[in-house]
Amino acid sequence: MRRFLACCLLAALVATATSVCADPRAPRPMLDYRTQTPWLPETPGVTSGALGGFLNPATASTTFKGRPELAYWFSVGDDWRGKPDDAHAAFDNWGLATSGWFAAGVNSHTFLRPGGGLGRVYDWQLGLSGGDRTSRLGLAYRWATGANEEIGREDALVLGWLLRPGRGVSLGLSHTNSVESNHHQTVFDLGLRPLGSDRLTVFGDFTLDDGENLGGGYWGAGLTIQPVTGVMLGGRVYDDPYTDQLTVGVNLGFALGDDATHLVGAFDDDHDAAYVVGRTNPPYRNLVDTVTPPWERRTVRYAPLNLENRYLTYQKYQYFDDRRVAWLDLAAYLDAVERDPAIDGLVIDLRDFTARPSLTWELRQRLQRLRDQGKEVVAITNRVDLMMYYLASVADHLVMDPEAELVMQGFAAGRSYFADMLAKLGIGFQELRYFKYKSAAEVGSRMDMSEGQREQIQRVVDVIYEEVRADIGRSRNLTPAAFDAIVDDEIALNPRVARDRGLIDQVGRRRDVIDWLRRERGAVLAGPSPRYAPHAYPEASWGEPPHIAVVYAVGGCAMDSGIRGRATGRYLEDLARDPSVKAVVLRADSPGGDPLPSDLVAAGLSRCREAGKPVIVSQGDVAASGGYWISMNGEEILTTPLTITGSIGVIGAWIYDDGAAAKLGIAYDGVRRGDHADLLRQVTVPELGIGLPHRALDAGELELARTYILEAYDDFVAAVARGRDLPEDRVRELAQGRVWMGGDAIDRGLCDRFGGLTAALDLARERAGLAPDAEVAYTEYPPRRLFNLEGLFGSSPLGRLPFHRLGLDRLAAAAPDWQTFAGPPVGHAAAPLATVDYARWYLETVGRERGRPVVALPPEDLPAGWLAPE
Repeated sequence: MRRFLACCLLAALVATATSVCADPRAPRPMLDYRTQTPWLPETPGVTSGALGGFLNPATASTTFKGRPELAYWFSVGDDWRGKPDDAHAAFDNWGLATSGWFAAGVNSHTFLRPGGGLGRVYDWQLGLSGGDRTSRLGLAYRWATGANEEIGREDALVLGWLLRPGRGVSLGLSHTNSVESNHHQTVFDLGLRPLGSDRLTVFGDFTLDDGENLGGGYWGAGLTIQPVTGVMLGGRVYDDPYTDQLTVGVNLGFALGDDATHLVGAFDDDHDAAYVVGRTNPPYRNLVDTVTPPWERRTVRYAPLNLENRYLTYQKYQYFDDRRVAWLDLAAYLDAVERDPAIDGLVIDLRDFTARPSLTWELRQRLQRLRDQGKEVVAITNRVDLMMYYLASVADHLVMDPEAELVMQGFAAGRSYFADMLAKLGIGFQELRYFKYKSAAEVGSRMDMSEGQREQIQRVVDVIYEEVRADIGRSRNLTPAAFDAIVDDEIALNPRVARDRGLIDQVGRRRDVIDWLRRERGAVLAGPSPRYAPHAYPEASWGEPPHIAVVYAVGGCAMDSGIRGRATGRYLEDLARDPSVKAVVLRADSPGGDPLPSDLVAAGLSRCREAGKPVIVSQGDVAASGGYWISMNGEEILTTPLTITGSIGVIGAWIYDDGAAAKLGIAYDGVRRGDHADLLRQVTVPELGIGLPHRALDAGELELARTYILEAYDDFVAAVARGRDLPEDRVRELAQGRVWMGGDAIDRGLCDRFGGLTAALDLARERAGLAPDAEVAYTEYPPRRLFNLEGLFGSSPLGRLPFHRLGLDRLAAAAPDWQTFAGPPVGHAAAPLATVDYARWYLETVGRERGRPVVALPPEDLPAGWLAPE
């Protein structure tokens, strides 16, 4: 679409050079930029939004975040040349315009009839625009009504282009071409911001009419300053094509709250004009960004946050996905609640809410921050386990449904061992294990937990339990002994017992909470003002803001699934070369797997650091083994108290036929050339598609596997030593495949500090030298998909169409809508959540690698319930 519009604009400009010149003093057959828009405070490309979009449609889509702009203007005094004084009246000229990708407007203009009296013409316009903050194109159709035939007003097409290559430059070009004759007008405008901000803007324009050459055009220039944010003082001077005199314009503007008012005047020797210009939701900052307007303090306000039956994770589909909540979207909403001084509290609905453990911790931290800021947090919940109660307990006032229950069962970790089962099935299992704690393969070779495994997993459970107990105790005024007594003696509590124990404050439902807020707090539910949304004021900074790339490496370490090592590694290489990307944040949430994709991601991070970009790693639920491999090259590694990390070690296993085929009446036979050529030959069950290597590893092959694994381990240790700037001997003390909890990893130098994903973004911003209040764009990888066909249409043929392979589900960039949290979930059918069967994935990985080194965490290292949906 943008290429088409650019071609149209180029064709129109060529037409300008070949048409006939018309008398500029004659009545214009089209709306004249120079004489009929004295209400414009600056040039179209600088004014932008609804006002600028009426003259250059490309600028109409630079709007205030979340809401289109409405602009209006009307004359309050106009002494025209040749017009009798008694014929003068205010409001002779007026107009309205909207902004957005689809914009509309009307301009009412009066003129003196040759025989006396006033005539009026209405110029109407409908336009489309699109693009990004660097380049935009627009197309509009303009027609006239009223006394248009008296002055020969003609319908016209308006083509527009806006280019903003940086913070200090804006280039605008619009071309109005009659569709009834060869009349046209071209306007070039330039804006400069020497300070790189909207404190000072210098602008100029140049107009060509009906084939005039450059020497016959009309110019203008001016400047606008903001001595105080939201107060604009400006002036401009331009040629008047009727008198060949200079017209001087002034602009005095005030932006207060979500509205702005400008007083615009134009003066020359023959006539004066004065206009009032109003803008609702203007795309620039205002006087009360950090001050609560008096009209917003009429009552107590609590922001609603509806997470009922939703799942908090990293990404979601852009449309038709009312089940998932993306953390960055939710964090942006919480930022707005935190910044809005008119918000006194937050009401969060946690009924049937679930979340990844690391994001549960981070959300709890953010809610606690609201409390520390003096904003009350009210939570509503129903059936909760200990992990969800850990989140809900942070509230100042906690309400539970009367038919719900609170289950405080503690935490456990472990799994089934099946060495005897494999023996009975005739399946051999050779564990290639050379380190005390690297226990990923012991489930197939033992019937109980090894000593090293029991030691490290008990520590995992203890740390999680103690962290949860400490935070709940602080929030609910419970001693450790009282908490332990509830977990050990009561386990499950109904709401009335939970209230008596001080675990909740009220038994009730959502309606009861709203009534309680009105009665006890005099409060109403109202979300934060959109002016506190990210990127709310696109005109405050021209061009594309600096980018911080957020790269998600989530799932098993595999080449084309999970962390997608092949694609993610290439993407990181691209980021290293992209000058617009100022920093990289990697979210590592992986239990490991194949060393090759792990190393591709780690190498990509190293390239980014070599290119001078800060690289911050944020660890999620688990970043162990291969998950730690992809973390180790970060400039800093942020983890959480609930994160399982470390496991620097390598394991392998050989699963083979040890009689299973014979029990099924199947035998293997064949020929070979080479002592080990038959090693990977399989005994297969054709109907089932099941196959196993037909023999065990012999002594020589076992020794080769041992050498291979130990060499891989040495490489892993050396890489960690380089990445973390630790002596290799120290890394070996911490390695041996041992998993560590986040706090233990910090104490031992494997990680740097506690912090979630938003803390990692703040640190990346700081390391990149970006001010805390500077506008920053977050680019997510993988990009969010548009929709999930299977979620919409289930197993129907339409749902199985391979749209993802064609790229048709990635037609738009992610467009987070932070305001959706203030109401019920949006969308239609929820995309189904595919629960991760990690135990199966792990066994498939070990079996598929067939003796090769594996850097994976065993399933029993994760507490029950730790494996959340993708």
